[in-house]
Amino acid sequence: MNKRRSFITISISALMAVSILVLCLLTFQTNHKVFFDAAVNQTLETIHVIRDLGVEKVESQIKNLKMDVEGQIKEHHDILLHGSQMEQADALSNMLLPEDGIDYVLANSDGTMLDAKGNIINWKNELDLNEAFKNKNTSVIEPDFTSDQQYVFAIASPLLENGKIKSLLVIRLDGFCISHWLESIQFDTGEGTAYIVRKDGRNIASAREENYDWITTKYNAQEIKDQDEESKTVADLEAQALNGKTGYGSYLWEGSRNYLTYAPIKETGWGLYVGFYGELMNNFIEQSAGRSMISSAPFFIILAAFLILLYSYTNYNLKKEKQYANELLLQKKEIQQQAEDIKMNEERFRVALAQTNNILFEYDLQTGGITKFYTTKIKQITSSLNDLKEQIFMNGELDDESLEKLQKMLLETRKGIYDNECTIKVMYSNGKFAWYKVSISPLSEQRKRVIGIMKDITKEKLGELDPLTGLLNKRVMNEKTAAYLQKIQEQETCALLIFDIDDFKNINDQFGHPEGDKVIMKTGNYLKQVFKDNAYVGRIGGDEYCVFCFNISKEALEGKLRCFYQEAFRNEKKYITFSCGVVFGHHLRNITFEELYKQSDQALYKAKHQGKNQYCIQEIASLKQ
Repeated sequence: MNKRRSFITISISALMAVSILVLCLLTFQTNHKVFFDAAVNQTLETIHVIRDLGVEKVESQIKNLKMDVEGQIKEHHDILLHGSQMEQADALSNMLLPEDGIDYVLANSDGTMLDAKGNIINWKNELDLNEAFKNKNTSVIEPDFTSDQQYVFAIASPLLENGKIKSLLVIRLDGFCISHWLESIQFDTGEGTAYIVRKDGRNIASAREENYDWITTKYNAQEIKDQDEESKTVADLEAQALNGKTGYGSYLWEGSRNYLTYAPIKETGWGLYVGFYGELMNNFIEQSAGRSMISSAPFFIILAAFLILLYSYTNYNLKKEKQYANELLLQKKEIQQQAEDIKMNEERFRVALAQTNNILFEYDLQTGGITKFYTTKIKQITSSLNDLKEQIFMNGELDDESLEKLQKMLLETRKGIYDNECTIKVMYSNGKFAWYKVSISPLSEQRKRVIGIMKDITKEKLGELDPLTGLLNKRVMNEKTAAYLQKIQEQETCALLIFDIDDFKNINDQFGHPEGDKVIMKTGNYLKQVFKDNAYVGRIGGDEYCVFCFNISKEALEGKLRCFYQEAFRNEKKYITFSCGVVFGHHLRNITFEELYKQSDQALYKAKHQGKNQYCIQEIASLKQ
């Protein structure tokens, strides 16, 4: 009887083991379809993200260019409207050009335009500005080839007088700059490419240089759509974006089915398209699904072996083991769901973080080391604060002052102070700067680790700085000085200094405006080096600088002035001198910035009148007394 029962039990166990193996194989085959469908959906989402990133990049660049031109009009409005031809040309030459910029020109409705060298050109041979002269808003001049086959893209903003357009300030750029904007978009999926079509259907930009012949040959699918069915299908898809629609579709080209996703660029009325070769994209999807299946195969093997072992014990307690197996299956589903939730949350976090320039890091309060960064900008992970200066940012480094601020804040965090923050500055290898506001938030109740949040505040900072020198601009200089004068104590001393480069116009005339710009930048650097403590340093226009010093004695002030006059341009071949007007005093609480500026300007005039290359100090107590 026992042998018979044992035989039945073993038979049932063997039958269940075989059934489980068959079930695993079927599950493996079913999951292949699931992985394939998931790879398809993920690929489509990636394509749409690429398209949307391209639209966002182009619209952002166009808006920035419009703001640049409008800003130049605000700065040079009177000269551009009423100045002489030489004054207008000089203003045009002093306007800062963006990357890929060619020049600024002043266009008149009679068909002529003035360039930065003072030349008069017929714009009708170079640009189509007819519609821009009818539009009181800033216009986008679509890229086209000039009479000398130069590919030019332009932004035109009107100069109004009595409500009428008198002329246009136009910035001309290399027409391929739009293609350069698209080059940063990645196309690993299906060997894709992005391109842009203007309102009439002509190709004007491409993310891949090998497709630039679409631009140079002025390819226009709308003009040849009646030649064959393939061209008509492409033209119809491109027309969707030009009509303001967003979507995707497929078309046959040379016997192969390809895919195209499209969206309108609302800022210009153009259409942006991301195309993928069908066969290559299908291979990419198959490979993605295959990699997922291969990575999951050990899991199914282990699961099958575990279930076979589990059911081999049914001769001891079949009912109990069955119940145990059901509990394991339930736990498995919960674990899989948790894993999917974690993966989805990580993906959401990655996508959200990628839409900003912010950086997150984890800081271990026990070891005092940074354990993990969350950003693509980090060059490498480091646990040493001493390594932060050169390793925290890709192609950039922290200056010593910023590193000291960050170290101090993290040290205070280890002492239990969590509500502090600091601002750090990063300099990149291309000469550009970025600013981040760093704050701390506890990661858990045990407070063994904290999260550091580095928020990108570059745009706000750049709004406070002069773009050429990096010094404070006139507005911020005025605000900071005025704010300090309101809270100054009775016995506190302060000084306002105005520097002017002697005969700066001769420098521009003799060496050219680029060299003049270098003199302006170097002067700013010398001033920052000398007046780095208890001072605000700013550029208030042209070759004029302003320095406000506080908590400084007259002797210390004269020491800094002597240092500046001795060190500035000492090793330069060019002979550069400066005149400086200084107002020094104490108890200046009731004095405005404008009054101090007026007194300093008078002292500057005196220094100029006495022969230049010197400073003149006027000592006062209070202008209100």
